Order: sequence, then C-alpha cells, then structure tokens
Amino acid sequence: MTILLATNFSDALKARFDPAVGVIGPFPGPLGAALSPDQAAGIRILVTVGTLVTDAAAMDRLPNLGLVCCYGT
Repeated sequence: MTILLATNFSDALKARFDPAVGVIGPFPGPLGAALSPDQAAGIRILVTVGTLVTDAAAMDRLPNLGLVCCYGT
C-alpha cells in the first residue's frame, strides 16, 4: 500500500504515517500523471488539500484508490 501526497506537507504530519506504509509525492504536473502504471496501481490513499484539483482524470490514473483525505477539512 502506498500513500500519494498531492502537495508538500509538514514533516510533523509525515511523521504520523505508519512507517510500514510507503509515502510518495508530491510530483509536478497533473495528479498521478508522473506515476508509472505499476506505481499508480499501488496507490491506495491520496492526501490532498481543498485548493488542489482532484478530478475524474486523476481518479482514472489511480485505479486502486480507496481513500481521498482532504487535509484541513
């Protein structure tokens, strides 16, 4: 299981993630577009903020996404 960060978050927040879970991102460009198909398939959680676009195209690029967490909401 991998967590995709849509933007930079503080080190304090990142330290709260389970060390056994992979955390990647953020990447430039549209959400998920920089990922290989294998990387995209491993993303189960997206952590984003309300000011970033999480559209249908992003969801299509992350076929196994199970949770979108909008930090700060």
